[in-house]
Amino acid sequence: MKKRVVITLVLLLIAVAGLMLLVKRKADLAAASPAPVLPAVVEAMGLKSQPVTLTLPAMGVVASDVSAVLSTRLTGRITKVLKREGETVNKGDLIALIDNGELGAKRKGLLAKRAGIDAEIEAQRQAHLRTLELFKVGGASLEQTQQEKAAIEHLVQERASITQGVQEIEELSSYARILAPVSGKLSQVLVNPGDLATPGKPLFRIASKTGLYLNLSLPSSVPAKKIMLQGNTVPLTSKDQTGETGLVQYVAPLPPDTGMVEGEYVNVQVVVYQGEDVLLPVDALLTMDGSSSVFVLSADGKAERLNVTIKARGIEGVTVEQNLTGRKVIVAKPDILLRMAAGVPVSTSNTSNL
Repeated sequence: MKKRVVITLVLLLIAVAGLMLLVKRKADLAAASPAPVLPAVVEAMGLKSQPVTLTLPAMGVVASDVSAVLSTRLTGRITKVLKREGETVNKGDLIALIDNGELGAKRKGLLAKRAGIDAEIEAQRQAHLRTLELFKVGGASLEQTQQEKAAIEHLVQERASITQGVQEIEELSSYARILAPVSGKLSQVLVNPGDLATPGKPLFRIASKTGLYLNLSLPSSVPAKKIMLQGNTVPLTSKDQTGETGLVQYVAPLPPDTGMVEGEYVNVQVVVYQGEDVLLPVDALLTMDGSSSVFVLSADGKAERLNVTIKARGIEGVTVEQNLTGRKVIVAKPDILLRMAAGVPVSTSNTSNL
Protein backbone atom coordinates (compact mmCIF):
# COMPACT_ATOMS: atom_id res chain seq x y z
CA MET A 1 0.00 0.00 0.00
CA LYS A 2 2.80 2.44 0.92
CA LYS A 3 4.56 1.64 -2.32
CA ARG A 4 1.47 2.60 -4.35
CA VAL A 5 1.18 5.91 -2.48
CA VAL A 6 4.83 6.73 -3.16
CA ILE A 7 4.42 6.09 -6.91
CA THR A 8 1.35 8.31 -7.00
CA LEU A 9 3.19 11.16 -5.26
CA VAL A 10 6.13 10.90 -7.63
CA LEU A 11 3.83 11.10 -10.66
CA LEU A 12 2.08 14.13 -9.22
CA LEU A 13 5.41 15.86 -8.64
CA ILE A 14 6.51 15.17 -12.22
CA ALA A 15 3.23 16.54 -13.59
CA VAL A 16 3.45 19.69 -11.47
CA ALA A 17 7.06 20.27 -12.54
CA GLY A 18 6.18 19.84 -16.22
CA LEU A 19 3.27 22.26 -15.91
CA MET A 20 5.50 24.85 -14.24
CA LEU A 21 8.10 24.52 -17.02
CA LEU A 22 5.41 24.96 -19.67
CA VAL A 23 4.04 28.11 -18.01
CA LYS A 24 7.54 29.54 -17.74
CA ARG A 25 8.25 28.80 -21.41
CA LYS A 26 5.10 30.60 -22.55
CA ALA A 27 6.00 33.56 -20.39
CA ASP A 28 9.50 33.70 -21.88
CA LEU A 29 8.11 33.56 -25.43
CA ALA A 30 5.61 36.31 -24.68
CA ALA A 31 8.32 38.53 -23.25
CA ALA A 32 10.74 37.92 -26.17
CA SER A 33 10.71 40.39 -29.12
CA PRO A 34 9.59 38.98 -32.53
CA ALA A 35 12.28 37.91 -34.97
CA PRO A 36 13.11 40.65 -37.46
CA VAL A 37 11.95 40.20 -41.09
CA LEU A 38 15.04 40.06 -43.26
CA PRO A 39 14.82 42.22 -46.41
CA ALA A 40 14.92 40.53 -49.81
CA VAL A 41 18.17 41.27 -51.62
CA VAL A 42 17.31 42.18 -55.21
CA GLU A 43 18.81 43.87 -58.23
CA ALA A 44 17.50 47.15 -59.58
CA MET A 45 17.62 47.94 -63.28
CA GLY A 46 17.42 51.36 -64.90
CA LEU A 47 15.17 51.62 -67.93
CA LYS A 48 15.62 53.72 -71.04
CA SER A 49 14.00 54.03 -74.42
CA GLN A 50 15.84 52.18 -77.20
CA PRO A 51 15.19 50.23 -80.41
CA VAL A 52 13.34 47.10 -79.32
CA THR A 53 12.78 43.89 -81.29
CA LEU A 54 10.69 41.15 -79.74
CA THR A 55 10.60 37.66 -81.25
CA LEU A 56 8.99 34.28 -80.64
CA PRO A 57 10.53 30.94 -81.66
CA ALA A 58 8.92 28.96 -84.47
CA MET A 59 9.75 26.14 -86.85
CA GLY A 60 9.24 26.15 -90.61
CA VAL A 61 9.62 23.65 -93.43
CA VAL A 62 11.63 24.45 -96.56
CA ALA A 63 9.73 23.97 -99.82
CA SER A 64 10.34 24.86 -103.46
CA ASP A 65 8.07 26.10 -106.21
CA VAL A 66 10.66 25.06 -108.80
CA SER A 67 11.23 21.43 -107.81
CA ALA A 68 9.30 18.98 -109.96
CA VAL A 69 7.84 15.48 -109.88
CA LEU A 70 8.11 13.97 -113.37
CA SER A 71 5.43 11.74 -114.84
CA THR A 72 4.07 11.00 -118.30
CA ARG A 73 0.75 10.90 -120.14
CA LEU A 74 1.90 7.85 -122.02
CA THR A 75 1.43 4.19 -121.15
CA GLY A 76 4.50 2.14 -122.02
CA ARG A 77 7.58 0.33 -120.78
CA ILE A 78 10.63 2.26 -119.62
CA THR A 79 13.35 1.43 -122.12
CA LYS A 80 16.22 3.52 -120.74
CA VAL A 81 17.06 5.47 -117.58
CA LEU A 82 19.93 7.79 -118.46
CA LYS A 83 20.49 9.56 -115.12
CA ARG A 84 21.26 8.19 -111.68
CA GLU A 85 19.78 9.23 -108.34
CA GLY A 86 21.76 12.11 -106.82
CA GLU A 87 23.08 13.24 -110.19
CA THR A 88 22.83 16.91 -111.16
CA VAL A 89 20.65 17.61 -114.19
CA ASN A 90 20.13 20.72 -116.28
CA LYS A 91 16.89 21.93 -117.77
CA GLY A 92 16.22 20.01 -121.00
CA ASP A 93 18.43 17.02 -120.15
CA LEU A 94 17.10 13.64 -121.32
CA ILE A 95 16.43 11.48 -118.26
CA ALA A 96 14.58 8.44 -119.61
CA LEU A 97 12.89 6.91 -122.67
CA ILE A 98 9.52 5.15 -122.90
CA ASP A 99 8.61 2.67 -125.61
CA ASN A 100 6.18 4.33 -128.04
CA GLY A 101 6.36 1.80 -130.89
CA GLU A 102 2.59 1.28 -130.87
CA LEU A 103 2.00 5.00 -131.26
CA GLY A 104 4.51 5.13 -134.12
CA ALA A 105 2.63 2.38 -135.95
CA LYS A 106 -0.66 4.23 -135.48
CA ARG A 107 0.90 7.41 -136.80
CA LYS A 108 2.18 5.67 -139.94
CA GLY A 109 -1.24 4.15 -140.56
CA LEU A 110 -2.95 7.54 -140.25
CA LEU A 111 -0.41 9.20 -142.54
CA ALA A 112 -0.94 6.51 -145.20
CA LYS A 113 -4.70 6.94 -144.93
CA ARG A 114 -4.36 10.70 -145.22
CA ALA A 115 -2.21 10.33 -148.33
CA GLY A 116 -4.92 8.15 -149.90
CA ILE A 117 -7.56 10.75 -149.08
CA ASP A 118 -5.39 13.49 -150.58
CA ALA A 119 -5.25 11.55 -153.84
CA GLU A 120 -9.01 10.96 -153.74
CA ILE A 121 -9.72 14.64 -153.10
CA GLU A 122 -7.53 15.67 -156.03
CA ALA A 123 -9.23 13.18 -158.34
CA GLN A 124 -12.73 14.26 -157.31
CA ARG A 125 -11.87 17.92 -157.73
CA GLN A 126 -10.68 17.30 -161.29
CA ALA A 127 -13.87 15.39 -162.02
CA HIS A 128 -15.96 18.14 -160.47
CA LEU A 129 -14.30 20.73 -162.69
CA ARG A 130 -15.28 18.70 -165.77
CA THR A 131 -18.82 18.35 -164.45
CA LEU A 132 -19.06 22.12 -164.05
CA GLU A 133 -17.98 22.62 -167.69
CA LEU A 134 -20.64 20.17 -168.82
CA PHE A 135 -23.21 21.92 -166.61
CA LYS A 136 -22.57 25.15 -168.49
CA VAL A 137 -23.62 23.54 -171.80
CA GLY A 138 -26.42 21.47 -170.29
CA GLY A 139 -24.48 18.21 -170.25
CA ALA A 140 -24.80 17.75 -166.44
CA SER A 141 -27.48 18.46 -163.88
CA LEU A 142 -27.35 20.82 -160.92
CA GLU A 143 -27.98 17.90 -158.59
CA GLN A 144 -24.89 16.12 -159.91
CA THR A 145 -22.66 19.13 -159.27
CA GLN A 146 -24.02 19.51 -155.73
CA GLN A 147 -23.44 15.82 -154.96
CA GLU A 148 -19.82 16.03 -156.15
CA LYS A 149 -19.21 19.15 -154.09
CA ALA A 150 -20.67 17.51 -150.96
CA ALA A 151 -18.49 14.43 -151.50
CA ILE A 152 -15.35 16.58 -151.73
CA GLU A 153 -16.30 18.48 -148.54
CA HIS A 154 -16.80 15.17 -146.71
CA LEU A 155 -13.31 14.01 -147.77
CA VAL A 156 -11.82 17.32 -146.60
CA GLN A 157 -13.47 16.92 -143.18
CA GLU A 158 -12.20 13.35 -142.93
CA ARG A 159 -8.69 14.52 -143.80
CA ALA A 160 -8.86 17.22 -141.05
CA SER A 161 -9.92 14.58 -138.52
CA ILE A 162 -7.00 12.36 -139.50
CA THR A 163 -4.60 15.32 -139.27
CA GLN A 164 -5.85 16.05 -135.76
CA GLY A 165 -5.31 12.41 -134.83
CA VAL A 166 -1.72 12.57 -136.14
CA GLN A 167 -1.07 15.72 -134.09
CA GLU A 168 -2.44 14.09 -130.94
CA ILE A 169 -0.24 11.05 -131.46
CA GLU A 170 2.81 13.25 -132.06
CA GLU A 171 2.04 15.23 -128.91
CA LEU A 172 1.57 12.03 -126.92
CA SER A 173 4.77 10.60 -128.40
CA SER A 174 6.69 13.59 -127.04
CA TYR A 175 6.04 12.20 -123.55
CA ALA A 176 8.15 9.17 -124.47
CA ARG A 177 11.19 11.40 -123.87
CA ILE A 178 11.36 12.37 -120.18
CA LEU A 179 13.17 15.71 -120.08
CA ALA A 180 14.24 17.71 -117.02
CA PRO A 181 11.90 20.72 -116.77
CA VAL A 182 14.23 22.49 -114.31
CA SER A 183 17.86 22.38 -113.27
CA GLY A 184 18.61 20.68 -109.99
CA LYS A 185 19.47 17.35 -108.41
CA LEU A 186 17.74 14.11 -109.30
CA SER A 187 16.66 13.36 -105.75
CA GLN A 188 14.50 10.32 -106.52
CA VAL A 189 14.48 7.67 -109.27
CA LEU A 190 11.25 5.74 -108.85
CA VAL A 191 11.44 3.42 -111.90
CA ASN A 192 13.85 1.05 -113.61
CA PRO A 193 14.16 -0.11 -117.23
CA GLY A 194 11.31 -2.50 -117.97
CA ASP A 195 8.88 -0.92 -115.52
CA LEU A 196 5.50 0.13 -116.84
CA ALA A 197 4.88 3.87 -116.96
CA THR A 198 1.26 4.98 -116.75
CA PRO A 199 -0.35 8.43 -116.91
CA GLY A 200 0.21 10.34 -113.67
CA LYS A 201 2.54 7.76 -112.11
CA PRO A 202 5.57 9.51 -110.49
CA LEU A 203 8.79 8.52 -112.26
CA PHE A 204 11.45 10.97 -111.06
CA ARG A 205 11.80 13.87 -108.66
CA ILE A 206 14.11 16.84 -109.20
CA ALA A 207 15.00 19.01 -106.18
CA SER A 208 16.02 22.53 -107.07
CA LYS A 209 18.01 24.94 -104.90
CA THR A 210 16.25 27.90 -106.49
CA GLY A 211 12.76 29.11 -105.70
CA LEU A 212 13.02 27.98 -102.08
CA TYR A 213 10.60 29.30 -99.49
CA LEU A 214 9.65 28.57 -95.91
CA ASN A 215 6.25 27.28 -94.81
CA LEU A 216 5.19 28.31 -91.29
CA SER A 217 2.09 27.58 -89.21
CA LEU A 218 1.36 30.16 -86.52
CA PRO A 219 -1.53 30.99 -84.16
CA SER A 220 -3.75 33.83 -85.31
CA SER A 221 -2.85 35.68 -82.09
CA VAL A 222 0.76 36.11 -83.26
CA PRO A 223 1.19 39.37 -85.23
CA ALA A 224 3.56 37.87 -87.79
CA LYS A 225 4.98 40.16 -90.48
CA LYS A 226 8.60 38.96 -90.77
CA ILE A 227 11.10 36.48 -89.38
CA MET A 228 14.76 36.49 -88.39
CA LEU A 229 16.78 33.84 -90.21
CA GLN A 230 20.57 33.52 -90.14
CA GLY A 231 20.81 37.15 -89.05
CA ASN A 232 18.63 38.38 -91.91
CA THR A 233 15.10 39.78 -91.83
CA VAL A 234 12.76 37.97 -94.22
CA PRO A 235 9.20 39.17 -94.89
CA LEU A 236 6.26 36.88 -94.14
CA THR A 237 3.17 36.60 -96.32
CA SER A 238 -0.06 35.08 -95.06
CA LYS A 239 -1.82 32.53 -97.27
CA ASP A 240 -5.13 33.67 -95.74
CA GLN A 241 -5.93 30.08 -94.87
CA THR A 242 -5.38 27.57 -92.09
CA GLY A 243 -3.83 24.13 -92.19
CA GLU A 244 -5.10 20.85 -90.77
CA THR A 245 -4.06 21.97 -87.27
CA GLY A 246 -6.14 25.16 -87.49
CA LEU A 247 -3.03 27.38 -87.52
CA VAL A 248 -2.64 30.24 -90.00
CA GLN A 249 -0.31 29.41 -92.90
CA TYR A 250 2.55 31.76 -93.86
CA VAL A 251 5.28 31.67 -96.50
CA ALA A 252 8.65 33.42 -96.52
CA PRO A 253 10.96 33.54 -99.57
CA LEU A 254 14.46 32.28 -98.86
CA PRO A 255 17.68 33.78 -100.24
CA PRO A 256 19.59 31.43 -102.59
CA ASP A 257 22.67 31.27 -100.34
CA THR A 258 21.07 29.81 -97.19
CA GLY A 259 22.45 26.31 -97.84
CA MET A 260 19.05 24.82 -97.01
CA VAL A 261 17.39 22.00 -98.91
CA GLU A 262 13.79 21.17 -99.65
CA GLY A 263 12.03 19.39 -96.77
CA GLU A 264 14.43 20.67 -94.10
CA TYR A 265 13.00 21.84 -90.77
CA VAL A 266 14.36 25.24 -89.77
CA ASN A 267 14.18 27.13 -86.46
CA VAL A 268 13.35 30.81 -86.92
CA GLN A 269 12.40 33.80 -84.79
CA VAL A 270 9.10 35.44 -85.65
CA VAL A 271 9.28 39.22 -85.16
CA VAL A 272 6.20 40.23 -83.15
CA TYR A 273 7.21 43.81 -82.32
CA GLN A 274 9.71 46.42 -83.45
CA GLY A 275 9.97 50.03 -82.39
CA GLU A 276 11.51 52.63 -80.10
CA ASP A 277 10.40 51.58 -76.63
CA VAL A 278 11.38 50.50 -73.13
CA LEU A 279 12.26 46.82 -72.82
CA LEU A 280 11.23 45.17 -69.59
CA PRO A 281 12.97 41.91 -68.68
CA VAL A 282 10.66 39.00 -67.93
CA ASP A 283 12.09 38.72 -64.38
CA ALA A 284 10.76 42.21 -63.62
CA LEU A 285 7.16 41.15 -64.23
CA LEU A 286 4.81 39.74 -61.57
CA THR A 287 1.61 38.18 -62.91
CA MET A 288 -1.17 37.45 -60.44
CA ASP A 289 -4.89 36.85 -61.02
CA GLY A 290 -4.62 37.77 -64.69
CA SER A 291 -2.96 41.16 -64.08
CA SER A 292 0.69 42.18 -64.41
CA SER A 293 2.76 44.54 -62.31
CA VAL A 294 6.31 45.68 -61.69
CA PHE A 295 8.09 47.08 -58.65
CA VAL A 296 9.71 50.47 -59.19
CA LEU A 297 12.10 52.18 -56.80
CA SER A 298 10.96 55.52 -55.46
CA ALA A 299 13.29 58.42 -54.63
CA ASP A 300 13.65 57.19 -51.03
CA GLY A 301 14.63 53.70 -52.20
CA LYS A 302 11.31 52.01 -51.42
CA ALA A 303 9.77 49.57 -53.87
CA GLU A 304 6.33 50.55 -55.12
CA ARG A 305 4.10 48.14 -56.97
CA LEU A 306 2.82 49.47 -60.32
CA ASN A 307 0.21 47.74 -62.46
CA VAL A 308 1.14 47.63 -66.15
CA THR A 309 -0.58 46.69 -69.40
CA ILE A 310 1.50 44.46 -71.66
CA LYS A 311 1.76 45.73 -75.22
CA ALA A 312 3.98 43.02 -76.71
CA ARG A 313 5.78 39.95 -75.39
CA GLY A 314 8.76 38.00 -76.73
CA ILE A 315 11.65 35.88 -75.54
CA GLU A 316 13.69 39.08 -75.09
CA GLY A 317 11.18 40.61 -72.67
CA VAL A 318 8.02 42.69 -72.81
CA THR A 319 6.91 46.22 -73.63
CA VAL A 320 4.09 47.93 -71.76
CA GLU A 321 1.67 50.77 -72.39
CA GLN A 322 2.95 52.80 -69.41
CA ASN A 323 5.94 55.09 -69.88
CA LEU A 324 8.74 53.75 -67.66
CA THR A 325 11.60 55.69 -69.20
CA GLY A 326 14.13 56.68 -66.53
CA ARG A 327 12.53 54.50 -63.84
CA LYS A 328 14.30 51.76 -61.91
CA VAL A 329 12.58 48.39 -61.61
CA ILE A 330 13.24 45.40 -59.39
CA VAL A 331 14.50 42.29 -61.20
CA ALA A 332 14.11 39.07 -59.23
CA LYS A 333 12.74 35.55 -59.38
CA PRO A 334 8.94 35.10 -59.08
CA ASP A 335 9.08 33.83 -55.47
CA ILE A 336 10.91 36.97 -54.34
CA LEU A 337 8.47 39.20 -56.22
CA LEU A 338 5.64 37.38 -54.43
CA ARG A 339 7.31 38.08 -51.06
CA MET A 340 7.60 41.75 -52.03
CA ALA A 341 3.91 41.79 -52.92
CA ALA A 342 3.24 40.50 -49.38
CA GLY A 343 5.11 43.48 -47.90
CA VAL A 344 8.62 42.13 -47.40
CA PRO A 345 11.15 45.01 -47.57
CA VAL A 346 13.92 44.97 -50.16
CA SER A 347 17.56 45.77 -50.29
CA THR A 348 19.19 46.47 -53.65
CA SER A 349 22.56 44.85 -54.26
CA ASN A 350 23.41 46.92 -57.34
CA THR A 351 21.78 48.89 -60.12
CA SER A 352 22.37 48.15 -63.77
CA ASN A 353 21.07 49.70 -66.99
CA LEU A 354 19.17 47.75 -69.59
